[in-house]
Amino acid sequence: MNSFNFKNELKFILLWTLSLDLIAYGISVLFIGINIRFLIGLALGSTALFINLWHLNRSVSRIAVSGGRGRNPMMGGYLLRSLIACTVVIISFRFDWINTVGAVLPFFYPKVIYTLYSIVKGGK
Repeated sequence: MNSFNFKNELKFILLWTLSLDLIAYGISVLFIGINIRFLIGLALGSTALFINLWHLNRSVSRIAVSGGRGRNPMMGGYLLRSLIACTVVIISFRFDWINTVGAVLPFFYPKVIYTLYSIVKGGK
């Protein structure tokens, strides 16, 4: 049995997310100056990222227990996670006190995190 621990994985991603948020904010300061809008966008996007990760874990666990019966057992979870991401984008467009780039950027973090981790660990 796989010894995957979701809480440890969330801690790992949280540390990386906070680091990447800090780096992204630092870079944004160079281009747009000190801007609270970008910080709010990063906070909104990072929160939505963790909601999506929690829901993905819940969906996969439920499917693993049930055996994945049905036509497409992951579709409902996928649609909900997509709806969450779309809602974040719409909110960031709607309210001018939220920077859209800052809100969308965290959704790319998992790809960056696992790619960097794989490079550093040498694929282990």
